[in-house]
Amino acid sequence: MARQSSWQVEGVEDLRKALAELGDGATKAGRAGLRAQATAVRNELRAAAPVGTGPTVRKRRLKSGATAQADYGRLKDNIRVREEKATTDNTLVMMVTTGRAFWGAFQEFGTVNMPARPWFRPVWDRMEGVVQDQLAARLRKAIDAAARRRAKGGR
Repeated sequence: MARQSSWQVEGVEDLRKALAELGDGATKAGRAGLRAQATAVRNELRAAAPVGTGPTVRKRRLKSGATAQADYGRLKDNIRVREEKATTDNTLVMMVTTGRAFWGAFQEFGTVNMPARPWFRPVWDRMEGVVQDQLAARLRKAIDAAARRRAKGGR
C-alpha cells in the first residue's frame, strides 16, 4: 500500500541549463517555489480532511495500574509541510505529511472493518496540474530576474 506520491518533471533540458546558470539562486528559487506549492496543497488537504467530533485525548491503563494519556489532536491540525533531505544531486524534496495522525491512512485506504473514504488522493489529483504550472511560472520568473541582474552586471 503506497502512502506517498511524487511529481517528476522530464524533458526540460532548456530549463535545466537556465537553472545551472543561476547557480545557488536556482536552489533558493526552487526551494521557495516548492514550499509555496506544498503549502497550497497542505491548505487544500486541511480543508478536505475528515473532522471527528470525539475527544482527541486517548487514555489507557498500563500494566502497572497507572493511567497514561496521549493527545494527537485533529487530523487537519497534523497536516504539515516539511523539507526532506534529497537522496540525489540537483533534487529538492518537500513532503506534505499527516504527521502523527496515523488514522488519516485508515480513512484514506480503509480497514478490515471500515470502507475507504478517500480524502487525500482526490485533492492531490486535483492540485497536481495547478502546482506544476505555478511552480514552472515561479521558476521562469526567477530565471528572468537573474538574467536581468546578469545583464546589468550584477551577480
